[in-house]
Amino acid sequence: MTDTNIYPPAVDRAVQILDYMAQNHEPQTIKNLSSTLGIPNASLFRIVKCLTDHNYLRLESEQPDRYVLGYKLYCLAQTAYDSSPLGRIASLHMKKLADLTQQAVQLCVLQNGTIITIEQALPTNTPITIIAKLGEKIPLNLSASGKILFSLLPEAKQLSLIPVVEKSLKKNTAKSIGEIEPLMEEIKDTRKRGFGTDFECYAAGIGCIAVPLFDYTSQPVAALNLTGPIDRYTDSGSADTLLSQLVFSCQKISAALGYPLTGDHYYQTLREK
Repeated sequence: MTDTNIYPPAVDRAVQILDYMAQNHEPQTIKNLSSTLGIPNASLFRIVKCLTDHNYLRLESEQPDRYVLGYKLYCLAQTAYDSSPLGRIASLHMKKLADLTQQAVQLCVLQNGTIITIEQALPTNTPITIIAKLGEKIPLNLSASGKILFSLLPEAKQLSLIPVVEKSLKKNTAKSIGEIEPLMEEIKDTRKRGFGTDFECYAAGIGCIAVPLFDYTSQPVAALNLTGPIDRYTDSGSADTLLSQLVFSCQKISAALGYPLTGDHYYQTLREK
């Protein structure tokens, strides 16, 4: 929850409502939103009415006392995607990579110590059905993309985010790293390795590898990851092939974003692993 002394209270509460409903897909009543978010009933009613009148929320047709996200948000999301060179450029390569590897491909960004999936591509004519929830906030300890992107942050920035990261840790499986100290050790190893891994941390039976994308300033702006059955990621031959194919696609995307590949050794080093 943000500090309402910094932001206009009504705006801050509206954002809280939208964020909560984006993470909890069940239709919500005024009463439930009020008790969950700690917003007085009268204030919340006025904010919800405003959001509904402007199509950011809508009443569920089969449950007229419950609200769901409105179609205006879809329009905004589509506009944001269309105006993003990262999304447009990456999507051209993601579908090719998904079909080549027969794995799911996800484009992720780091935001305030958590990872968010902003785009996904699935292979054609394959049983792979791993569907990431676009916009879902995923803790670093459950994400290959999160580990590699966090590892590339300046040390001072990492230290400032550690309390946020620690608070968000989740244990989805027995293999999830549930404490901050071993997670930071894993992040150090990730930086040395040059790519992120998730071996059944997010879900049992699922593996993932992630490689960063760089823009024209040579800064990491996102990560691309492959996700699929764990045996493809624990078999050394298969894992090496997947990493090579992922690195090639990331290099292409970064070059299209203006990343100066000439004289750069990041992707070269990964290709040699």
